[in-house]
Amino acid sequence: MLLILDMDETLITNKTLKFRESIEQITNEDAVETVFKEERIAIFQREYLKEFLQFVFNQFKYVALWSSANKSWIKHVIDNTILSEYENKFIFIWSGEKTSILRNTVRYPYMTRCKKLKKIWRQKKYKDLGIGKHNTIIVDDISKNFVLNYGNGILINEYKINTKDNSLLLLIEFFKKNLLNNPNFDIRKVQNKNNWFRLFDEKDKNDQGNCT
Repeated sequence: MLLILDMDETLITNKTLKFRESIEQITNEDAVETVFKEERIAIFQREYLKEFLQFVFNQFKYVALWSSANKSWIKHVIDNTILSEYENKFIFIWSGEKTSILRNTVRYPYMTRCKKLKKIWRQKKYKDLGIGKHNTIIVDDISKNFVLNYGNGILINEYKINTKDNSLLLLIEFFKKNLLNNPNFDIRKVQNKNNWFRLFDEKDKNDQGNCT
């Protein structure tokens, strides 16, 4: 089973710091201040990211990172976050260069880009590992990124700072209840993938905050 994770607004988020602005002035959340292309940037790791990464790397045979950002930003984030501990464990790390142009669809009449999973499935090295359309999952905060593969996509709410967020913990529970330890697993047949957060009790849904 292959799990593909988006990066920005799924696992982390960031904010450009103004002149003399400090992280403490904008939030009490944990963050790291970095410099990227001569700008001061605060990078925030989503709550429970450590627990989530430990879980998925223990439970999924293959885990990948596919961001729409450029390679230099991806590398910068990895080097300055907990993702550095897993850099060599990802089966692949892809950037926006691997996304595909999508034109003239009913839902997206203007040119946009998406993550076309066939780019993975067509490669022999991944075919030989048994990776295909029935056992590939992509988690992203933007649904258009998997518009060509809705059966494989799991939508997660956009990560924003200064909001109570336990989305990654809820996603772990969703994986446990619906996807793992199932000998007849087929991601395309799993129901409620894009409303997974509604499957939990009312308290959990209220705790999750801005999931829409």
